[in-house]
Amino acid sequence: MPGRPVSLGLRGSDAGLALSPDGRAELVEPDFGPDLDPADYARSDGPIVAPGARFDRSFSIDIGRRLGFLAGGLKPGWQWTLNGKTFPHMPMLLVERGDLVRLSFHNGTGADHPMHLHGHHMLVIARDGRPVATPWLADTLNVRHGERYDVAVRAENPGLWMLHCHNLAHAAQGFMTHLVYDGVSTPFLVGDDSGNVPE
Repeated sequence: MPGRPVSLGLRGSDAGLALSPDGRAELVEPDFGPDLDPADYARSDGPIVAPGARFDRSFSIDIGRRLGFLAGGLKPGWQWTLNGKTFPHMPMLLVERGDLVRLSFHNGTGADHPMHLHGHHMLVIARDGRPVATPWLADTLNVRHGERYDVAVRAENPGLWMLHCHNLAHAAQGFMTHLVYDGVSTPFLVGDDSGNVPE
């Protein structure tokens, strides 16, 4: 936090936020500069996860679309897919506690997809195959059309965790899976026979 008040704004909107060291600041019209690109925001002496780091598990997640049935198979329409499949008809991502996991997201659709992994933070290490200037921790990572992001996740929170697009309409159309720790189980069911159909 700088020693003076700072105004944050959303281009094309009246929304804004004023921050100050003493908690007393008035919102002023922000002076917009270039868009913030977190992949090139600041440079460090070295990456937190080396480009040649040995990952215990690696998963590629290709985001796409296909025609299918929505609303429990009752309505035809476009479905969002992960590796060509929709929830619950896709493999879950299986990890063990302590694993260093690489997730590679590639967006082959015309829409933005804010990817969100429950129970963990993702360390963004590369965009479009090139290491980022300074890796950053993300709770949700927006993957735009044609982009590819590589993130590192340390599996230190055993459970069954949802991984999905945080555009919840996309998640409701099948755009989700789970990161599951080996040996963790649940009495709840997924799939057609469970009666649990997204939205």
